[in-house]
Amino acid sequence: MHDTDVTIYNRIKGATYEHDSYIPTVLHNTSVKYVYGAQTGTQGDTNADVVILSIMKQYLADAVYIKPKEYAAMIDHTGMFTLEKGDFFVIGDVQEESDMADFLSYMKEKYDDVHEILSVATYNLIPHWEVTAK
Repeated sequence: MHDTDVTIYNRIKGATYEHDSYIPTVLHNTSVKYVYGAQTGTQGDTNADVVILSIMKQYLADAVYIKPKEYAAMIDHTGMFTLEKGDFFVIGDVQEESDMADFLSYMKEKYDDVHEILSVATYNLIPHWEVTAK
């Protein structure tokens, strides 16, 4: 069921001696699933929990998807978003200003559901993206 709002924060790399900035975009009607797991290794079990965010293209009313390299080259990001490793999302409509050096850590301290994007899969048969995050 696609009934969850999320805010995607796209990272814009700062110039030398400047910190990165993040551009928020709220997406409506997404699906969020938590997958719990563990990996057994020589040092014991390690946490392998992930979050799967599903974004259906048909529900994108207010935002336009742009591929990561094209998005990075743009000057005006209004109404556009991308999906790539290094970005993160927050469950809910949360639009914070990113005027600090370690914005991701700040967001993790302030909000419960902040997830860093690990990978993105694009599907064309039923047009959607599946974002894996931790």
